[in-house]
Amino acid sequence: APAFADAYGIALYGTYYVDRGNVTVNGNHVTYYEGGEKKEADDDDIIITNEDKTKSTTNNITINADKDKTANVTLDGVNIDVGGTNKAALEVTGNGTTTIELNGKNTLTSGGTHAGLEKNDADGTGSLIIKDDKDSNGKDKTEAQKKEETENGTGDSLTANGGFEAAGIGSGYGKDTSYIEIAGGKVEAVG
Repeated sequence: APAFADAYGIALYGTYYVDRGNVTVNGNHVTYYEGGEKKEADDDDIIITNEDKTKSTTNNITINADKDKTANVTLDGVNIDVGGTNKAALEVTGNGTTTIELNGKNTLTSGGTHAGLEKNDADGTGSLIIKDDKDSNGKDKTEAQKKEETENGTGDSLTANGGFEAAGIGSGYGKDTSYIEIAGGKVEAVG
């Protein structure tokens, strides 16, 4: 269940399970499913994961950041496979900044003509930053930790598999993309 709330009802942090239903993030507002029921929360520390990490799900994630806004999302052991469909596993939209922090092993497999982690300029020309700055407890990694993980290839990871004629990370078929930065983590993008 997501979120612990402060005295004003603003969620402080929460975990959202993509295998329970599609997860949509709009800035710090999350729409998710709990017990088959659609719910919403405001959250500044959004963590998306699979409840059952041994199986992939056919649900997907959409993250939108409006102009001059930032959407901060942590992927923690997400495993999405929508390869048999015509949709993206994870889609980033809007003209703001989306940051994705990696925890554990994350796999995104898209279908049709969609990128594994899709960001089309037609849906917004904001920035996407993929990073691995925190450990599994949410504490900042030291520069020495980051260097060791990079050298050993042991950092938190993302594998993004694009569908037919689409990028692993970037645009879908026949579309443009821009402003993507991979700032950390072990990232494999297969187009």
